[in-house]
Amino acid sequence: MELFQSTPYQQCVQAIVIDEAHCILEWGDDFRKDYANLAMLCATFPTVPVAALTATASKRDVTAIKESLI
Repeated sequence: MELFQSTPYQQCVQAIVIDEAHCILEWGDDFRKDYANLAMLCATFPTVPVAALTATASKRDVTAIKESLI
């Protein structure tokens, strides 16, 4: 996280893109501990757009994914 908090790095970040976002719900931090840090990452860059991509999520899953990134 130290790199993410450095001013030069923060000035270069254009977007946060999460592919296969349904995995956040399906696997959570049991599979990848980094999934638990996604909300912290989004909070570190509050003005940067976030795209969470998936082709398999239901509307309920989309809502849950959004909530997990807050």
